Amino acid sequence: MGLAGAGKTTLTARLVEILASEPGGVCAANLDPGVSSIPYSPEFDIRYRVTVREIMEREGLGPNGALMRAMEIAAASVEELVDWIRDSPCDRILIDTPGQMEVFAFRPEGRKITGEISTEAAAVGVFLGDHGPGRSIADAVGTAMLAKVVEMMLSVPVIPVMNKADLAGSGEAGKIWEAVLRGEIEEVEPGLSLEGGVASEALLDMIKALSSFRTPIRIPIVSALTGEGVDELIDLVREVWCSCGDLT
Repeated sequence: MGLAGAGKTTLTARLVEILASEPGGVCAANLDPGVSSIPYSPEFDIRYRVTVREIMEREGLGPNGALMRAMEIAAASVEELVDWIRDSPCDRILIDTPGQMEVFAFRPEGRKITGEISTEAAAVGVFLGDHGPGRSIADAVGTAMLAKVVEMMLSVPVIPVMNKADLAGSGEAGKIWEAVLRGEIEEVEPGLSLEGGVASEALLDMIKALSSFRTPIRIPIVSALTGEGVDELIDLVREVWCSCGDLT
């Protein structure tokens, strides 16, 4: 899951490529009824049941309305997805959600789909933000807040991930984002002066709130494009379900 343009589909393709060689294999599912093409071959594809274009033509809706209607249809037929998960020969299943995160994470259809998946398999969410050039502390705080809200809405463990390391690297911008997502106030406070005035105070309060209720977890910085950091993400997903794992 994640913000539009954060690289969800690209990361899914990269994970398919990496995990394909491991014992047990990997299968992918596409739940985006509006996507025209994807860089991996999904074994389950919601577009065989419904597409945004079909709904626009049939029901006279715009793109946003058609996407919401498509997710209603997907939720109503979620047993098909669950049956596929149950019968899948793969030990690992990747589910690529719609590009517009809100239609999945902030609507009852997304909660229904996630809930049904969780009854059949151990589910963990990966929330993708990106920290390319020009991003500010406010962007980082907003991403961190969204990741926590998504975790509460969908009732599954959520790992926040920063994508596009190939653009921001491990420089100062990346370090600030990582500190914000970890709730490390002392690391971020000096940079808040750049936001100015009341905005700085509000951001500081939000970071304090994040630090008080966030799950202790390290934040992988990855590049779906180059593969940088993806191995760490895979390890972290495994550790979520391991009682001996240290997520920090």
